[in-house]
Amino acid sequence: MPAIEPLAESPILNKVGIERRCPDEEAPLSEVWRKERTTAYGRSDLKKGAEKNVEEKVIEGMIVKHYN
Repeated sequence: MPAIEPLAESPILNKVGIERRCPDEEAPLSEVWRKERTTAYGRSDLKKGAEKNVEEKVIEGMIVKHYN
């Protein structure tokens, strides 16, 4: 199962830079990420984000932004 992480060999990502959200070895697997996002949708309390009209939720250690 692939992990959710940027392709370090990508020439485009190397040109613009890669912003790592977590170490590669801690990146969640795509299946786990999908299930957590689906399970949390509509069932979790969202916290106000720093930006206007943005709410945030932490899933698998990564911040998910909901734009309203």
